[in-house]
Amino acid sequence: EAESEEAQRLEQQAASTATSDTESARQAAAKYLQSWSHVIMASEGRSLRTLTVRVQGLLLLLAVLASGGYFFTSFYLFRDVAKKNILLIDYTGLFRAYSISSCFLLRNRMLAANRNDTAALAGAETTLATIAERLREQHKSNYEAVSGDSLRAYYDEATLSAWSPVPGDSEWRLVV
Repeated sequence: EAESEEAQRLEQQAASTATSDTESARQAAAKYLQSWSHVIMASEGRSLRTLTVRVQGLLLLLAVLASGGYFFTSFYLFRDVAKKNILLIDYTGLFRAYSISSCFLLRNRMLAANRNDTAALAGAETTLATIAERLREQHKSNYEAVSGDSLRAYYDEATLSAWSPVPGDSEWRLVV
């Protein structure tokens, strides 16, 4: 009975909105529907608005947590790591230059030995020994900067041996 009263009330409201008797049936139906269209799917609209607010709130929470995580990692965890990486990049520049120089000096030493040029061989060996010592020190300082005492002991106590070409022969001699 309550539903029929509501339907009658809506019909009377729709009928009262009609401006003239000459309106078409289509216009009357449109006015009738517009008078109660807000009731159709009203609960679904409320739940959709609630869901939208929840999703936006969760996105805001996610953005706040992500920003906090970025701040924490960048300022507290990676600050020292970034400084150490910059230093290591600086260290490896010299290491790379010394490594390439030693490759060219080894080539020059081999060419001098094949030409039987003892003066050029002695000069290349002296320069190579200097570069090798610089390379060893740079390598040692690079690894000490990364790992500390464990590798420092290895480089300080290790005896390294090398082989050198003998001028005029296809033989090599042990150089300590």
